[in-house]
Amino acid sequence: MHGGGDYDVFVTKLCLGAIMSITLSSAPSTNNQSVCINTAITPITYTTTGATGATVTGLPAGVTGSFASDTVTISGTPMASGTFNYTVTLTGGCDSVSASGTIVVDVCTSINEQTVSYGFLVYPNPSQGQFTIQSEKGGVFDLIDITGKVLNTYIITSNVQTINENLPAGMYFIREKQSGFTQKLIVQ
Repeated sequence: MHGGGDYDVFVTKLCLGAIMSITLSSAPSTNNQSVCINTAITPITYTTTGATGATVTGLPAGVTGSFASDTVTISGTPMASGTFNYTVTLTGGCDSVSASGTIVVDVCTSINEQTVSYGFLVYPNPSQGQFTIQSEKGGVFDLIDITGKVLNTYIITSNVQTINENLPAGMYFIREKQSGFTQKLIVQ
């Protein structure tokens, strides 16, 4: 017994759970994407370790997050427009581990309204090098870099064609040759 009334107190927190981690496992930049309302998002997946579950908050109506076999999957078709900053929080381990991203849902106009304004539609934008050109009649389209150099020309015979390009991140332009209408394309 101490005579002066002074006692030393030690508090130790023990964690018997696993160390958790979360890593984006779907294509780069799928955790930050833009889509038109009522159009399915590109599924977003995260690989986890040490977690027994996950919660996902901040998603637009129509998009859900699920956890199975150490994988978090976010998928669905947004039914509301706006900017949705979501957070994936792992459960069951020692630490507080989370990941976040943004889904921007635009109210896109019909192709007829877009054609009057722009002549054609390019989506998704931003993209990872795979994008779709949509127009009423097709046409000839140039892919142009920021210096004005034509990198590729596409002859589109239908009203929709998906293009795959291995492009470094940056700003590009898609120009319809006949009308001269040009739209910016961002590659992430």
